[in-house]
Amino acid sequence: SRIDTNGHATADGNSAYIIRVEADGYDPATSRPFRLDEGEVAFDFRLKKGDWLSATVRAVDGTALEDANVSLSTDSMHVQHAKTDADGVFGFPSPGKDYSVMVTHTRGFALATSDQLAGASTVVAQPWGRIEGTLRVGTESGANQTVVARVADKGNVYEANAQTDEQGNFVISRVPPTSVQLCRQTPINPRPFTRLYRSDLGTADVRPGQTTNVVLGGTGRTVIGRVLAPQEHGKAVNWKYTAVSLSTLSSIAKHSGAPYQTMVDDEGRFHIDDVAPGSYRLDVSASDPPQSPLQVEGLPFGTMTRDITIPPATSGNPNELIDLGDIELHKWPDIQSDIAPDGASR
Repeated sequence: SRIDTNGHATADGNSAYIIRVEADGYDPATSRPFRLDEGEVAFDFRLKKGDWLSATVRAVDGTALEDANVSLSTDSMHVQHAKTDADGVFGFPSPGKDYSVMVTHTRGFALATSDQLAGASTVVAQPWGRIEGTLRVGTESGANQTVVARVADKGNVYEANAQTDEQGNFVISRVPPTSVQLCRQTPINPRPFTRLYRSDLGTADVRPGQTTNVVLGGTGRTVIGRVLAPQEHGKAVNWKYTAVSLSTLSSIAKHSGAPYQTMVDDEGRFHIDDVAPGSYRLDVSASDPPQSPLQVEGLPFGTMTRDITIPPATSGNPNELIDLGDIELHKWPDIQSDIAPDGASR
């Protein structure tokens, strides 16, 4: 296929289809590429007996769990799905490398690595937990906000969320009984799609069948700044398609997404609430409006990357602002970085 500058894929003369066949107890088989202009084609698949990953999902009382959702993943791009049969059994072709298996059922949750499943015949789903809490944004109650509890390993992801009330109180049911990542989720609507931006709220350890109480937010710093178009841009900017993010070295290494994300207002200004003190990678990217209803945004015109440090509040007041000032973008695709060779901020 051919991919244009807007990221759209179009079939061309070199396009082809590949067919993959899977059967219980056999190695997967893959066809040769079939070109679009070949017409009717016959192809024989010869399956060979192979390694098969199989186990039984049970509740803590030993009951086999039928119709549980099971996913196996080796990375974010490769996730397979299955359901358990009447005996609680699931199976996948052996992936041949490290993987994780996630199980969800009305009676519980399980997440296991390949090392944990090596030689094991049973996966035990622990009862769901629950989170009750209060959200604060700065010194204010976090009213009418969405709080998300998230568990992820390789490409397996599970999320549960709840809306806060006018006092910032919330309850999240069906929470995985493990360490979960918590964040505040904000929908932003650059037409025609809705984007979800998140602010990190730390982690919580959830116990099987128990309620965990938390107080979230209200302790970090507020980071503000203004984005400027490249000097040579030469035209008015629609800032609706500009994103700002703060990533930690850990989130970059794990490809887990930036802990803090937002967009800018009509004047290019932004603010991010409750940023925990620490070192971050600031990324700003700006694009023109979409040129078709199928696009989220148009062509990029500016970008900037910079390392920053958010210090603790000297006065003990977390509302003390961190003002990054004016941030001038570099013209796309002349990508540059404000990160010095030794990692120090410029």
